[in-house]
Amino acid sequence: MDFSEGITIVEGENEVGKSSIVEALRLIRTAKASSRTSAIRALQPAGRDVGPEVTLTIEAGGRELTYRKRWLKSPETSLTVEGERHEQFTSDTAHERFLAILRDTVDLDLLAELDTQQGASLEQPQLAQIAALHQALDETGEAAGEHDDLLARVEDEYGRYYTGTGKPNKDFANARSAVTEAQGRVTEARERIVDVDRLTSSHRQHAEKAAELEQELARSKKNLASLDARDSELTALRTALTNAEEALKSAERQLDSMADARRTRQQSIAEVAERKERVAELSHAEQTTRERLKDLQDRTEAAADAERAQATAARQAHRVAATAAVRLDRHRTAVLLSDLEAKFARATAADEELRRAEQTAAASTIDDKVIATLIERETQVRVARAARDSAAPTVRVTRLGETPVRIGDEQLAAAGAREMPVLDTVEIEAPGVVRIEMAPGLAPEELDAELLAAEQSLMQTLMNAGVESVSQARTLAEQHRLATAERDAARAGLAGLLDGTTLPALGNEVAALRAKLIAREDDGRGGDGGDGSSDDGDGGDDGDGSRGDGGDGSRDDGSRGDGSSRGDGGDGSRNQDAGDPHAGDHVIDTEALATTAREAAEADEAARNAAEEARIATTSLRTALDTTRTEHVRAEAGLETARAELSIAKERLATARATRPDDDLDSAVATAVLEVARTREALAGAKEELASQDADLLALELDNARRLVDRHAKHLEQQSKEVTRLQAVLDDRAEQGLFDALSEAEADLEHATARHARMARAATAVQTLRDALLRHRAAAQRRYVAPFKERIEALGRPIFGRDFRVDVTTDLRIASRTLGGVTVPFESLSAGAREQVALLGRLACAELVDPGRGGPLLLDDTFGFADPKRLQAINVVLNATGRNAQIVLLTCQPDRFKDLGGVDIVTLFAD
Repeated sequence: MDFSEGITIVEGENEVGKSSIVEALRLIRTAKASSRTSAIRALQPAGRDVGPEVTLTIEAGGRELTYRKRWLKSPETSLTVEGERHEQFTSDTAHERFLAILRDTVDLDLLAELDTQQGASLEQPQLAQIAALHQALDETGEAAGEHDDLLARVEDEYGRYYTGTGKPNKDFANARSAVTEAQGRVTEARERIVDVDRLTSSHRQHAEKAAELEQELARSKKNLASLDARDSELTALRTALTNAEEALKSAERQLDSMADARRTRQQSIAEVAERKERVAELSHAEQTTRERLKDLQDRTEAAADAERAQATAARQAHRVAATAAVRLDRHRTAVLLSDLEAKFARATAADEELRRAEQTAAASTIDDKVIATLIERETQVRVARAARDSAAPTVRVTRLGETPVRIGDEQLAAAGAREMPVLDTVEIEAPGVVRIEMAPGLAPEELDAELLAAEQSLMQTLMNAGVESVSQARTLAEQHRLATAERDAARAGLAGLLDGTTLPALGNEVAALRAKLIAREDDGRGGDGGDGSSDDGDGGDDGDGSRGDGGDGSRDDGSRGDGSSRGDGGDGSRNQDAGDPHAGDHVIDTEALATTAREAAEADEAARNAAEEARIATTSLRTALDTTRTEHVRAEAGLETARAELSIAKERLATARATRPDDDLDSAVATAVLEVARTREALAGAKEELASQDADLLALELDNARRLVDRHAKHLEQQSKEVTRLQAVLDDRAEQGLFDALSEAEADLEHATARHARMARAATAVQTLRDALLRHRAAAQRRYVAPFKERIEALGRPIFGRDFRVDVTTDLRIASRTLGGVTVPFESLSAGAREQVALLGRLACAELVDPGRGGPLLLDDTFGFADPKRLQAINVVLNATGRNAQIVLLTCQPDRFKDLGGVDIVTLFAD
């Protein structure tokens, strides 16, 4: 496609390739054909094994350049230059030649900043480093770059010492580090010499200490020899003392032996006496338990006879009570069956009523919860409508005279007044006098949206509930409540009848009672009273005063074998068997049966209690009898054992006395006592003689002398080893040339210090000069920014108004915008305002730069945030700028530029 020298609009749908044009213009300039970066790979057409390629024809410096590149598949680069002379290049040579021509004819920084990629229109261009713009500002205002060459040289010199952040660079820092390292080496060399002096002093001290220890060791050995000689002289005295000690120990052992023998004899005599007393005690105990055992045997036999008699009476009373209880139980079972049958019939009816009520309640789906939701939705509609109405203007019309006043289709009464919100066009007319039409204007969209949302929510809730209005829902809800109440009442009635059970369980209970009654009637056939006989054979009476039926199979409680029964009104007091031919003769009174059963049970209880008491008494006596029998057996066994042990003790004492009489033992003990006294006296004499020679003190002195010799020998060995080690270290240090190393380190320190001082002086000088130049340049920049600021404000007034002002920083960035006296930072502006202000910076730059060094202004899909009024003004500004600069607009919404005149249009269509 061809771009005009003024404005070209490239229009087309999304993904038709508009942004690819801008990308192609950028990549053909920056990326070699051999490049395989992700940006280049992304250019390859999807699903096609071909290489993307671009051919570009431009005019630059009076020459026409045709530049072609292909990437990825068969990479290729070619450049043809038509001008005063024809040139043709290929490969990387073509790439380098193309860039060289651009650098000579176009400001490449300006070319990059005028390229506005899609999505980047809200950011300001970086204009501070554009030399072409600086030159243009120097020409239109006070020159700010006249000392740029000097500042560049100063910056180069400054760079010899400092980095871009103002810190010392590598060489300058290394010079300082060299001083520090040299100082460290000097300090280390000095410390090593000091260390040698310390080692020399330590060696001398240890050698002197070793000499002193040799003299001390000789003296301690001489003293030890003298003490050893004295110790040898006391050996005979020590031997005599040892013999006296052994004689005393032998005499004491003999005394202990004789004393133990006499003590054992005395214990044997005491043991015989104790066992005689024990035999007498056990003989008495055996006699006592034998007499108590005979008494318990007699009493236990009498109690056993009484227990058997009570058990027989208890069995007879129990049979009588069981017969009465069976008769009463059959009667009560029949009465209970009648009651349960009636209760089952009522529960069945209540269950049917509950089912009907549940069906009625289930048919109504509108409950209180649905009503609450509908009321909430209706309230939201009223609140939203009230909010919308309160935001609308209000008109109040008051009739003052006789002239009729009409509001819309409504006639206002005489002397009446009406106030209403203006939500739609309202016509107020006094016929023949005046007609007023009032329109509401634009209601707040948010309030209308809230009202619409609330109404839709209400309608949706009504549809979900299946009703047309809230009032209809209330009616259905009331019907639901009535049906629910009837259902709950029926449920409560059924629950009261069932009393915690279920209807099937109640039916099962009725069936079980019927089966039970039938089974008991079958068991009772043959006569409830039996043959009237009792265990004791006296016969005739069954114990409760009633007469036996002789086994004819009839039942006293009036029930039949088929389990049916009859009641007299449900009170259970009287029942009779309608199928029994003798029913009229055998009407049983429930109370009489209960009384008979209770009296029989009481008699049974009394008989059982008496039998239990007899059993307990017998058991107690038998337990006591067993215990006493055990005690008697143990007493007999103990007496027999004690007699045997007494016999053994007597025999042992007689044998000991036969071997050695008691008088001999006493005489032997007395002799042993005298021998112990004699040996103790001899031992005391030996100790006294040895003590007179200070033997103990000599032993202590001898031990101390031996330890002292060992200590001096050990200490002397340690000192000798340390002297040897220090001498080896000193010999090693002497071979290292420490003083030569110190002299060399001091010379290096002097050299490094001098070099760093020279660099520090030069760095301080260039930093001072640079700071002065930068201050001068900043002041000049503030002055030459004025033309750029004025041009932006001139371009912006058609868009923002005549009071439009901007504040521009020295790096040519728009810091803030002022409208109507209100200043807003650029970052705080709306998206549309930021895009428009950023465009003004690019347009001002395009107009101020010399067209010979300028480049096209590329705007890819911009002005999406502009309102129609400002978009129209932007078209006017672009038209004016397009007379002096080349502008390319790429858009998928051509209507944005429908008011832009003097443009060429290129339309792209999808394949």
